[in-house]
This record gives sequence, structure tokens and C-alpha cells, in this order.
Amino acid sequence: VRVMQGEDEYFDGEILQDEGTQEEILDSINHLVESGDVILDEVDDADSEMEDSEMDEEVPNDAKLTLQYHTDPVYAVALKESDDQWIIGTGAGDEIGTLFRCDKASLNTEEPIIETTIQKELTGHADSITCVAWNFDRSMFATGGMDGVVHVWNDEGELIVQLQGPADSIEWICWHPRGNVVACGSADGTGWMWNSKGLCLNVFSGHDGPLTCGRFTPDGKLLITGSRDESVKIWVPTQGTTQRNISGDLFHQSPVLCFDCTDSVIISGGENGSLRLSNYISGKILNKYEDHEDSVESVQFCPVFPVITSASLDGLLKIWDLNTAQLRSTVLAHDGGVIKTKIDEREPLLYTCGVDGTIKVWDVRSSTCVRTFQGHTKPVLDIDISSNGKTILSSSDDQTVRLFQW
Repeated sequence: VRVMQGEDEYFDGEILQDEGTQEEILDSINHLVESGDVILDEVDDADSEMEDSEMDEEVPNDAKLTLQYHTDPVYAVALKESDDQWIIGTGAGDEIGTLFRCDKASLNTEEPIIETTIQKELTGHADSITCVAWNFDRSMFATGGMDGVVHVWNDEGELIVQLQGPADSIEWICWHPRGNVVACGSADGTGWMWNSKGLCLNVFSGHDGPLTCGRFTPDGKLLITGSRDESVKIWVPTQGTTQRNISGDLFHQSPVLCFDCTDSVIISGGENGSLRLSNYISGKILNKYEDHEDSVESVQFCPVFPVITSASLDGLLKIWDLNTAQLRSTVLAHDGGVIKTKIDEREPLLYTCGVDGTIKVWDVRSSTCVRTFQGHTKPVLDIDISSNGKTILSSSDDQTVRLFQW
């Protein structure tokens, strides 16, 4: 792991004085990525198959539990915790979701556990399930599919309601932070909101492209959506009306792929590597950050330390000072690209997963990697963490779901 911080260059905790500027350091990293030393774009199919086979044999498995019953890539996972159990929710390309219950005590063993039998299969989708989410009190589990349908289940895996309306695939789903109301965004350019009984409360129309990301604000009073039309819209959920539209020459000039928000501020990432900080109450764009070299896949505010993190398919994790808007550090985090990040709500820790099949834990204060977890043999597509951050759930293109503890 390499960390750049100011004019100092760090390798495994040792500080080496760098004679160049920070821009030169970043240029050298970008050159490394583009040259193929990190991303091997020119490897032929035969060599790739050989390397995949070798990876399958050589990767150690740090997981406490591995679920091996899906027959296609597992696109989404979500974790529920009780006093003595974990409930693992999944959604995959084989058109099924699953719920798997695991006693916490059963993981107190040196030998990893491998399960190949589905406990509860969630059927009914006619295409891949690409997003899943527990509601605010973890009593209901929602699955969204490329068939344009959202299903809501109880935690026993019994179907409560099927929600229809979107004319294209579901891109994301989110629950209201305090109530049993679920929203989704579709590739048809619309957003939808229902209650848990199946009543459609509002349809959000106004974007000119697929809705790529969305969530309620922390207080639940507003809904924010990002789109491939290069805009972010702020909605009043109870009315279905737009309160603010953030777009234009100073905003993203490419599809908006991700965002995170606080009580009044939003950080958004674009397909062209752009980052923007905006006040979603006033609609004012507050800051433009230095671009990544590839699409920004995930951005986060840290609740316990004043930084913003951005992660990209260029493989880099950037950490920004929230107060000064200055770049604190850049880390070459994952070979081939970072796919997703998750912030710890209680500690200054960031969890990342990448194309290289690993999951990493970072201390955002020092920009150091404190743990690396292996086990997956293909890109890790999604992660979730427990409330204390010590249990990590992951899903992968290798068709497995893994649970790690530290």
C-alpha cells in the first residue's frame, strides 16, 4: 500500500522525503495504472483463464462463513444482526434472493464453514436481482430486479407485497430511515415510493435518464436522486415535487453515479471522475475537487472525523479534508479498481472492495490499511458491515457470499 500525504511519501509506515510535488506523485501513479502494471488490459483470453485458475488455487480464505449456493454472480448483500444470530440477505444473477440464518456461536471455530444449501429461497423475480435492503428496524427485506419489480419480504422469507410500476430495471432501492416506506430508482428515468402495504405514494418524474443512485436525507424529509442526465434532484416525498435541481456548467458534465449526504450537504461522483460538493437545501455548488482518472464508484462522509472519501475504478482512494477542501492523501487501494465503499458509523474506518477480489479496512485519519481480507477469486461486487464494524459481509462475481470477522 502506498500513501501520499502532502509532500511526504509513505511506504508501510516509513516516511520518505519526496523531491517532487504531489501532482508529480499522482501522475506517476496514474501512469502506473495506465501503463498496464496494475490493469492488464492486453492479456489474452487464454492467459486470463490460466490466471483465474491459478487465483482459484492460491487465494487464501479468511472468511468465517462461505455461502456457495448461487449459480450466477451475487450482486447485492445486506446484513441483519440479533443478539445471537446473523441473517444474511442476498440477490443474484440467477434471479433468486436468499435469507440465511447463522448462529453467532457457530462461527467460534478455527475451521471456515462452507454452506451449499439454501435455507430460504426468495423467488418471483423474472431477471437478475441487483439490489437488496433491510428496512429501518430490520423486520422487512426488499429485493429489486432487472425485471422492474420490487419485492418486500418479512425476515422469515415470506412475501409481503410485490411492488410494480417502473417500466425498466430497478437501479437502487432504499428505505425511509424511520418508517416502512420504500423508494426505488429505475432505468426508465422515474423514481417510485410505496408503503409496505403496496400503496404507491408518489412517482418522481423529471430526470431525462436512468436514476443511478438515490436515498432519503438523514431526517427523512427529502429524497435525493442522481441520474445519467448529469443532474441531482431534491424531492419532497410527500408531494412528489422537485425542491431543487442541481446541474449546469459548474456541476457534473457526465452521468452522476453516486452520492452521500449529511443534513444539508451532498458529495457526488461522476462517470468522468468528477467530484462536486453541494448544498442541497440552497442548490449551491460549494466545491469542485480534483478529478479521478476513471469513474467515481463511491463517495462517503465520515460521521466521526471531518473528511470525505472518494473511490474510483482508477484504483485510487482519495481522502479530502471537509473543512479546507484540500486533498489529505491518495492511496492506490485496489488493483483494477475500487467497486464499493462502506463507512463505519462509530469509528474513523472505511471498508472498500475491489476488482482484485479483496476487502480492505482503512483508518481515514492516517490513510493506512489496517486489515486486508482474502477469499474471493473474482471482483467483490458489494459489502455490508455490522453495527460495530467487526463483521463484514461480501458478495462476488465468483458466485459466493462470505462473512469475515476481525
